[in-house]
Amino acid sequence: MPLEAALLVAATLFLAAPALATQEAKLVDELASQGAEQAGVADRADKAPVEAAALAFLKSQTLHAPPNLTVGQPLQVELVVEHPRGGRVILPDDFGGSRFELLDTGIQETPGERSTTTSLALTFAIFRPGQAKLPAFALSVMAPDSSVTEIKTEAIAVLVRSALDGIAEPHFAPPRPPVAIWVDDYTLAWAGGVGLGALLLAALGFMAFRRREVEEFAAPARPADQLALEKLRALKSSGLLERGEVMIYYVRMSETLREYLGRRYNFPGTELTISEIRERLKHVRWPSGTDLGEVMRWLDHCDFVKFSGASPSDVQAREHLLRALALVELTRARPTESAPLPAPAPKPLTSAPGEEEAAP
Repeated sequence: MPLEAALLVAATLFLAAPALATQEAKLVDELASQGAEQAGVADRADKAPVEAAALAFLKSQTLHAPPNLTVGQPLQVELVVEHPRGGRVILPDDFGGSRFELLDTGIQETPGERSTTTSLALTFAIFRPGQAKLPAFALSVMAPDSSVTEIKTEAIAVLVRSALDGIAEPHFAPPRPPVAIWVDDYTLAWAGGVGLGALLLAALGFMAFRRREVEEFAAPARPADQLALEKLRALKSSGLLERGEVMIYYVRMSETLREYLGRRYNFPGTELTISEIRERLKHVRWPSGTDLGEVMRWLDHCDFVKFSGASPSDVQAREHLLRALALVELTRARPTESAPLPAPAPKPLTSAPGEEEAAP
């Protein structure tokens, strides 16, 4: 009996062993699964701040507008975006609201430990009365790894009142005087013209004064013939010809005779040309021994030597000097002769015409 019982127990245990092994395996799997779940929860708990820091999201959106918004008044939309550190927020090119005119944009970044907070202040103005809506627009956030995340804002609707609300009888403001943009200004032209005119008048006055000064020739204190004779005699003994200075010799001789003729016959001899001197001398009554032709030939010869570079001989040069001395002697002013007595006045008639005819 005891042997049979032992065999029965052994058979029972042999048959129940696989079931027990299966239950043990299930229990081990359950424990392993629970451990994995707990490890995953702990891992997610550790990674949650990092993933939150790696995401970009719109933290807040605030509208700042006057209670009774009128045409042209500014309103401000403030957006606060949190994004990964080192990234930046990019505004869209077009906000989609045809009535919302962007006036100004302010951006302020506040870096944190794992993320950066960017505050955007968008200032708009609306220039048409009525209901105006700014649709939701996308903000682009570029991360340091160049990945881009888009964030949608919320739509904004405002009521814009006319600036004439509350005015019983609106009317236009009085017209303002016109503002000159381009005006013809001839001040500089007038000033230049006046200055040029004054300069021209001054030049004309100077020329007239100079001409009068030349024409109103004053005779020197000493007679012209004495001064000319002294200069010619000094030239004769100057030694210029001996030193070969023929040009200087003829220049001084010509200037001396020109000066004498001008002072003798009242014209600026050293200032005029040969032709002008001829015109001044053609009415002169020349004394015997000389004439206008001889004087002009003498002056022409001197000019020829001065301007052509010719070199006459010493004999010819001395002959010209002697002829100049002779011209001065012949044409010098003579002492004034006594004036003729006036003709007797006719006698008055004291007798009858017949008696006067009968008188012898």
